[in-house]
Amino acid sequence: MVVMNISGIQSNDQSRDEKFMQKFMGIVESNLSNEHFSVKELARAMAMSRIQLYRRLRKIRGKNISQFIREYRLERAMDLLIKDVATVSEIAYQVGFGSPSYFNKCFHKHFGFPPGEALNRRDDIVRKPSGISGKFRIDKGDGIFTFSEKFIFKNKIFWPVVSLFIGVTIIIILIWYLPVINQLKNYFDSASSEFLSSDKSIAVLPFRNESPDQENEYFCNGMQDEILNHLQKITDLSVRSKTSVEQYRNTEKTIPIIGREIKSAYILEGAIWRLGGNFRMSVQLIETRTDEHLWGETYDVMYSDTIFLIQTYIAKRIASSLQVVLTPNEDGRMGLRYTDNIESYDFSIRGAQEMDNYFKYWDKKHLRSALNMYNKALKIDPGNIRALVGKADVFRFERPEDSVIILCDKAISIDPDYYFSYHVKAAYYNNILKYDLAIENYLKTIELSPNYALAHSRLGEIYFVQKRDVINGLMHLNKSLELNVTSRPYIFYYAGMCYMHVGEYEKAKENFMKMIRLEMNCDGIQAYSWCLVVQQKHEDADNFLDTICIEADCESICLREKWFHSYEGKQYDRAEEYIQKYWKEGYKLAMHWKICLASMYLQTSREEEARIILDSCRTFYENSLEKWGETWYNTFNVSQVYILTGEKEKGLEYLVKAVDIGMLGGWHDLMEVDPIYESLWDEPEFQDILRKTKEERAALRTQIRDMEENNER
Repeated sequence: MVVMNISGIQSNDQSRDEKFMQKFMGIVESNLSNEHFSVKELARAMAMSRIQLYRRLRKIRGKNISQFIREYRLERAMDLLIKDVATVSEIAYQVGFGSPSYFNKCFHKHFGFPPGEALNRRDDIVRKPSGISGKFRIDKGDGIFTFSEKFIFKNKIFWPVVSLFIGVTIIIILIWYLPVINQLKNYFDSASSEFLSSDKSIAVLPFRNESPDQENEYFCNGMQDEILNHLQKITDLSVRSKTSVEQYRNTEKTIPIIGREIKSAYILEGAIWRLGGNFRMSVQLIETRTDEHLWGETYDVMYSDTIFLIQTYIAKRIASSLQVVLTPNEDGRMGLRYTDNIESYDFSIRGAQEMDNYFKYWDKKHLRSALNMYNKALKIDPGNIRALVGKADVFRFERPEDSVIILCDKAISIDPDYYFSYHVKAAYYNNILKYDLAIENYLKTIELSPNYALAHSRLGEIYFVQKRDVINGLMHLNKSLELNVTSRPYIFYYAGMCYMHVGEYEKAKENFMKMIRLEMNCDGIQAYSWCLVVQQKHEDADNFLDTICIEADCESICLREKWFHSYEGKQYDRAEEYIQKYWKEGYKLAMHWKICLASMYLQTSREEEARIILDSCRTFYENSLEKWGETWYNTFNVSQVYILTGEKEKGLEYLVKAVDIGMLGGWHDLMEVDPIYESLWDEPEFQDILRKTKEERAALRTQIRDMEENNER
């Protein structure tokens, strides 16, 4: 239960921050001995959300909440220790540490010596505000402070003299090195100019609707789509995806800023004014580094099949301006028409707008509206390939049947060069787990539209997850990230998993962190934490989880990861604390994590509890093997059960099978340190497994680095 300290009267002349800290410290002090006192309970007592509380404390004291409370408890412990009021263990419990051993570790880390020495070091302890409880700072006498405390902190002349000295030094350095700085600036400006002038990356911003009727938004989006679709067919271009630029609809950001954010050397922007059967469209191509307009044109035409000529002309005009190499096949595909009937075309782009709305809001009324529009388009022109494939796309969500394939194949028979026909087929096959057919159709999609980011991302996921093909998986995922720099978070997730699989943990963490920044995602947090487990960086994990879990609504993941890190670090008392908190909050461990729990129990001489867990795990995974076959996941988990129950031969047998099938994640490295495998570490066969996996992943790392170097060239 949380106890609120409401004693005392706050002075009216206190600042808001002072009042906040007084209330905050009162609640923490009142709950000092409550080892289960959580950030969630503190936020509730403060009548604030966890995020509000985190940001407020971070602003005032520069610390996260868990770190602040831990340090406050340690300083209160120091106060009690130097007063010699109780034993170290008793004081540990009094200040809210459920484990004396964990208290000793935290105390030593904070003060530099174990708590048992506090009484003997009373003379070294300076009563000075430390920013936490306002009580202690430790003067270690080790040369950290070489001036006397009184002179440094109280002398009124010292700091002005130091400031003047620093200021004069900076001025001298600037004067001395100014010519060098200018030379470097000119060099980098020149290098930047040379790079951008040869960079053929482009983004098509959403066209502004300047019509009196706002319903014409669909027409503006349709024009953007068609020009984008034409450009995506050109291999020599790098075309930013539609989702990358959607955030700049109605933006006030400048072109240079947008260009830097989406890493695009050129931007096409435009505006459309439509009234009845006439429309005016103005477009301009801009170099993002200089904000220079390379060309601009305005078209005043009737809404007729002339629109198809304008779309193709603009795409080819861009290609010519950027000196893009256009192959004969690409040039031929640039003239593709979905239909010659402008009314049928209009209904098909209205249907596409409704599909965009469905993916934006996930409301099925947009699916029904899209289907209605596509049916109207097909009633006018049964050969409208955009409407045919659009209708198939609707059926992917409404009717999981072969009608999707029938419609796509009909469109392909009319024009085999329309990339979206193959994309919808691929997505359908992916949904029904026919991965070879999905790969075949995604590859055809990319052949016809090399810059289609979504096809690259889906193909990368299938290659990695289903085919264990890290090289092709990462190649397509990275291509998708190049084209869609504001990507779906899970593209970063799968790219990170590819790097983790080959032991490139820093690159993996970089991708997982990008995922977390895009979306505070529990899967990203778990994956980042897992990298730290494999690297045995448990202290880094503590800091990461303490910080990130304040903002993320992932309490179950955070508690479980803290337990797992404690288990892997062999801090079993602390692990027990976290697993108890996990259960207290009503969370349940998945079966795989129960194997790790059983391992922890075996390490702490709780054999009977471990045996009960392992019996249930054995039954579960043996049934899974019988039902689903020898997937790497089930095979790997059953091998762990056999290892922990002392059946080494069966454990090794199934471990070899898991490795041969293709294990994912960082288990290859974790096996060298995880307590589950301790009984096998000296076994020659186990060492052979480790050696084999290391050699295979080293070869993959070499291939990946070669691939990345070739892409940079």
